Formats: sequence, C-alpha cells, structure tokens
Amino acid sequence: MRILFYNWTPFDNESIGGGVTVYIKNLIESLNRNYLDVEIYFLSSGRDYDEHNRTVRIEEVKNNGNYKCHSFTLINSPVFAPAYLNIFNIKSVFECRELKEIFDDFLTEYGSFDAVHFQNLEGLSFDVLDCKEKHKNTKFIYSLHNYYPFCPIATFWKSTDECCECRDTGKTCIGCIGLKAPNEKLFRKLSMRRELETDFSEQKKELFSKISSELDRKYLPEESKALSFEQQRDFESLFSSYRKDFVSKINRYVDTVIAVSRRVGEIALCCGVDREKLIVQYIGTRQAEHQLAHCMNVPKKDEPFTIIFMGYQRKDKGFFFFIDVLNALEERISKKVKVILAARGSQATEAQWNLNKDKFASVIYQNGYTRDEISLLLSKAHLGLVPVLWEDNLPQVAIEMACNGVPVLCSDRGGAKELSSNHFFAFEAGNVKQCVEKITMLVEKPELLTRYFNSYQNLPTMLSHTTDLLKIYGYEKSE
Repeated sequence: MRILFYNWTPFDNESIGGGVTVYIKNLIESLNRNYLDVEIYFLSSGRDYDEHNRTVRIEEVKNNGNYKCHSFTLINSPVFAPAYLNIFNIKSVFECRELKEIFDDFLTEYGSFDAVHFQNLEGLSFDVLDCKEKHKNTKFIYSLHNYYPFCPIATFWKSTDECCECRDTGKTCIGCIGLKAPNEKLFRKLSMRRELETDFSEQKKELFSKISSELDRKYLPEESKALSFEQQRDFESLFSSYRKDFVSKINRYVDTVIAVSRRVGEIALCCGVDREKLIVQYIGTRQAEHQLAHCMNVPKKDEPFTIIFMGYQRKDKGFFFFIDVLNALEERISKKVKVILAARGSQATEAQWNLNKDKFASVIYQNGYTRDEISLLLSKAHLGLVPVLWEDNLPQVAIEMACNGVPVLCSDRGGAKELSSNHFFAFEAGNVKQCVEKITMLVEKPELLTRYFNSYQNLPTMLSHTTDLLKIYGYEKSE
C-alpha cells in the first residue's frame, strides 16, 4: 500500500504545528514499526518560500531522523500557512490553477496512491480536491484537527478574544480578522525565515525565534488599516461563500471525514458535512500504550494538592483564565495547593501574571516542556487543568494527563470533556466561580479524584489507531 500524508508543517519538526505534528510523527513511526509493506510519502506546503527562485515547485527533502518516509515540500505556494496569513489572499484559497496542476502532477508521478490523508488543507487551495476526478481509485481522507473548512482562521476564535458561535460568516469575519500585511512583505518574511531555519538543533532555536520575531515586526506590522467600502463588500462576499464552497468540495470529493472528537463531529454536521461521510475517531497516542485507567495520585493527609497546567500562555487555551481562578481561591484552600505551570510564554512574562504566589503552598513555573518530560511532570500532579475557551478539537495535553492517571478538570468546550463521562469534571467555559467551586471541593475531598476514572474513555494506542486507519484506507495485509 502507498499512502500520502499532507500537513502544512513538516512532521519531523515538533517546534511548529502543535499536537498535530506530534500525532503525524507518531503515526509514521507506528507504520514504520508495524506495517513494513506500507510505503509512506509526506508533503507539506505554505511555509517554505525562496525569494531567489520564485517558481512554484515540489522538492524532495531529507527527514530529521531515521524515518522510512519520502518527504517533500511545496515551495512558494500562493496559499500561505497557517490559515490566518491568507485572510487578504483569500481568492487563492478558493482556487489556484497552478497549485491544482502541481498537486495533480505529483499524484501522477509518485502514484498510484491508495490513499491521500489530508491532516488539513492549509497551504493548498480548495480545488486540489478536484484531483479526485482524475484519481478515482485513490481514497481521499480528511481529518478535522481544526475548523479550517468552516472558519478562515481555522479556530472559531475571534480577534475580540471570544469564541465564535460558528453560525454567521461574511460580516462577522470582516469584524474579526483585521487587515494583515501585504503579500509581498509576507513572502519576503517567509523567504528569510526559510534561510534561517537550516536545521532543527536546540542551539538554533533561541536565535531563530529571536530573528523570526524581528521579521514579524518588520514585515507584519500590528496596526490595522480601514477597509474601503468596495474592499469590505468584496471580502464579505468571499467569506460568505467560504464555508459553503469548502464543504461542498469535501462532500463531493472526500471519501471519509474524520472528526477527532464527538464535539468536532457535531460542529462538522452543523456546518454541512455529509453525515454519511463523517466518522468520529480519537487520535492515537504513545502515552496510551501505558495508560493507567485509574487515578495515579491522591494526596495524603497534610500533603499539598498539586494542580498542573501544561501548554501555552494564550487566552484561547485558558491560561489567563486559570490565573484568575487561582487568584479567586479562598486562602484556606490556596494554602493547601501547589501549582505547576508548564506553559510556553508568548503573551506575558511571569511578572505580568498578577498572581499572588504567597497565597499558595508553592508555585512552580517552567517555560514549556519536552515530550520526554511529560511523564515526570505528571507524576507530581493530582489534577490537570485544561480550561480552554475555544472549541479545542481534542487537546493533546488532556490525553497525556488522562493516560498518566491524572484526572482532568476541563471546560465544556471542545473534546477534552469526552475523556470521562463524569460531568463533575467539566465546567462552563470562562466561568471562574464554577471552576473555583470544583477545585475547592476536590481539595477538601480529594477522594473524589478517583471518580474521574470510573467513567474513563480508554484511548487508542498508536498501533490500534494505525490499524483502524488502514482499514479506512482499504489496506489488506500481505501474506
């Protein structure tokens, strides 16, 4: 069997692309280990630009590791990635003949593929799905790791820092997005970034991050410019058609649409995805290979109750909401609480959180974490917080917590609440009072933690998930 995976970021660089990058890397590793008769190809697009040679082309690239995978990148795509970079390049997102022809040529040259699995379509135009007409025997699979088919910025998270209700488009989108930098400046920034990102070594990350931020300031100024009446009318029309046109392509050409949680499936149906094509399938994870399915730690008498937040210092992820929750805890409770914040900084420094640390048994902060640190971090925790404010499809961090025997207290948005059917461990998104009440009850009665796993949803291992995916692809094991 021959499979092509598509994602806008390379699968072997975990510094970009979040949990989806980790997932694809794990998936390829699982295929390499367990299915030697499966030949894997990988294509990325939308982030690799070359100012010295502006032809749009696909080039083979080396993997950062010993993966049995033929990796390629599409250079100088007219559609940028991630999604928000295309807001004022939206016509290319709908239709780009050049991209469609290049993608079709790639399928022909390296096919026949049994399956093309789109982990998203950022970096490509909608009409690459039209290639199904020519490649009828190739299954097209689309996984909904985000909401790109329904929302031009992929998240349903407004620039006003609130969750979009997913119902309206056009005027709502115009009010949300603001005006981004001109395409030429963006092209130059991405080209320069490509020259800087020459390897994946730890030594380069800090320097790359610093120079990349300088490029953002130079080529992506924050200030917005008012749209003319004609511009606003044109963009409203385009955004009004965005979801309808994208979903129409999916319903016509995609064989199977995979929602990574039940909540994602509900939103997809609401946005018009064909019910007959849609399935719910949780992603596999390496952590599930050792999932405990029971509570790892219950604090002993006089032992601090340890709460952990892992992820990013972002409002949509609920980080600043969690700071508000911590400040709102009564001191008789907070003095019993130890807080671990393993959160990569992007919007604020520790000094800006306005967190009264003296109220707690202790507060420990570290700027993010590596994959190798997950188990050690979680071995110290009694409760994990995943207080997302947006419809986060299925946060990888919630999976990691649950698999390591740490109950997850989460908001009612997105898929995290599905890991346990015990409703006590979910609260209304953004409701500080409700979250405080639940933490207070758990600190006072820590034996309640064990109830999370009485209603636990066992998660698929990478092997079981890979096997299920291969059935969708039509795989038949060689004798």
